[in-house]
Amino acid sequence: MGINRNVIATGFVLLATVSGALACETHTPLSGETPVTTPASSSNMPMVGADAAIPVGANPGTGGAPGDPSAVVVQDAMRRWNLAADSTPTAIDFHWQQVDEFPHPTFKGGSAAAYGQFASVLLAFFQSGDDFDFLAQNHLFTMEIRDDTLSGQGGVVTSFEQLADTFSSSTAFGDITRDVHDGLAQIAQRIHEM
Repeated sequence: MGINRNVIATGFVLLATVSGALACETHTPLSGETPVTTPASSSNMPMVGADAAIPVGANPGTGGAPGDPSAVVVQDAMRRWNLAADSTPTAIDFHWQQVDEFPHPTFKGGSAAAYGQFASVLLAFFQSGDDFDFLAQNHLFTMEIRDDTLSGQGGVVTSFEQLADTFSSSTAFGDITRDVHDGLAQIAQRIHEM
C-alpha cells in the first residue's frame, strides 16, 4: 500500500494556499484612510504609488508607473518630513526612516497626546520653507503613504491630503491645539483649491 506522491503534493499546495489566505489581516484605520490587507510573506518592501503600489527604486528615473513619484522625490519628501520632526519638540519620535513606515500616530501609542504631537509635526512640515510647493510640484498630496505594522500584516494607507483633512476636522481626535488645528485647516483648504 504505497502513498501517492501526487496526493501529498496536492495536499501541500492546498495547505499553503489556505494558510496564505489566513495569514492576512485587515486593519481598520481612522476615518478617511484606506484599510490595508497585506500578505504575511510580502516582507517590508518599501512601496509608494497612488493607484498601484510599486517598489521604491524599481525605476528611479520615473518611479515606475506614470504619475508615481521617483524614489529620489520620495526620499526628499522623507528628508523634509524629518527636518520638520527635528524642529518640532515632541516626546515621541516622529522621524520617517523607511518608506513603508510613515510615523502615523496610530502606531506611536495612539494616544490623544500622540495625535496632538503628530499634528504639530504635520503642520511644521507643510509650513517649512518650500515644502508645500515641493509637494504640489511633485503631486505628492495624494501620494500613497504607508505605515505597515512590524509584522508586515496590515497597516495604514493615507496621503498628505487625507492627513490634512483628518487633523483639521472639527471631530479630529487628539490633543490638537487651536493654532495647529487652524493652521492645518488652512493647509487643507489650499490643497483642495489646487
